[in-house]
Amino acid sequence: WLKGMRIEPRALGEAGLSPAGREQPRAAARRPRRCRHGLVGLHCSRCSACAHGKARYNCQICAACEHGKAARSCWKCKGCPHGKLKRNCAVCSNCSHGKVKNNCRQCAGCPHGMVKWSCRFCKGCAHGKVRRNCVQCCGCPHGKLRQGCRICNGCQHGVRKDYCRLCRGCPHGKMRRDCVHCSGCPHGGVWRTCLRCKEARSARGK
Repeated sequence: WLKGMRIEPRALGEAGLSPAGREQPRAAARRPRRCRHGLVGLHCSRCSACAHGKARYNCQICAACEHGKAARSCWKCKGCPHGKLKRNCAVCSNCSHGKVKNNCRQCAGCPHGMVKWSCRFCKGCAHGKVRRNCVQCCGCPHGKLRQGCRICNGCQHGVRKDYCRLCRGCPHGKMRRDCVHCSGCPHGGVWRTCLRCKEARSARGK
């Protein structure tokens, strides 16, 4: 009964077939486009800046979650069972070398022997610095790096968000990163400052 019926090539294409009846090869994954400043357009604070002077994806007003924070940095939205953001957790985002993927030289390394995001050659600016650490590229109107400015990056309590116990505090009355219960290590200390943990991390990096 199909004899004499004409099948449009468009219909074949939608079904994933070529006119010859063979499956079409999948297109290769596209590499992210970079802007004129050398960054992925989405992550460039100049190309994708919002009205509040920040990259739109990292703005607490434009990309806010229901908890009043930028969704990508919210513990309640993007946190893991280990008390960290998933992308920074050595358990949830670990690689085969026992590190967080973003901090592993073998997984995210560059030709200069550094982690790509901290290399001044790969992520450098015209002033010879890593772009995020350059006051001329990422500075604020107050003459400081935007992320380190108490006025630009301050909280409602008049303190820098990174150091505010009310914003970054834990239920135990301490900063989350300094709390043995929230950020503890197997040796009974805090993984960030524990000497045995530091030695283990440096040994893995060699």
